[in-house]
Amino acid sequence: MSAQTSPPLRPADDAYEPSAFRRSYPILAPPLVWAFELYANFAISSHACFPSEAPRADFLPGWTHVWHTALTVNIVCAIASAVGLLLAASMWRTLRQDGASGPLWERLNAEALSGMLISALFTVAVLFNTVSLGSLSTCSRA
Repeated sequence: MSAQTSPPLRPADDAYEPSAFRRSYPILAPPLVWAFELYANFAISSHACFPSEAPRADFLPGWTHVWHTALTVNIVCAIASAVGLLLAASMWRTLRQDGASGPLWERLNAEALSGMLISALFTVAVLFNTVSLGSLSTCSRA
């Protein structure tokens, strides 16, 4: 008679240990990318519409590319933030399939879940900023 038992859990010493980059990028990069996106778009738009603190109805001559530049910044920032989401999800899947247990596994699992949540929220924030960029094509629109 054979008893079916689950495979033994691996000890914490043998557990999967992701790199410091893979652990920290999903938590730190998306908020920094979002802040950069806000600052860059504000700086670009404010100079094109308010040079020398004088409001204009249209972009400065030679600054008609501002909208495309702001859109490019938003797209690059959305991709950088989404990479954090993918890294965190990949780390979480690997941890779930690894079968390890212990305090290290619990800490890494919490980091992966936190990274997914933070990355997802800031990716959505960057995408909403990108959508709102479409409604402001010239300085005269509010």
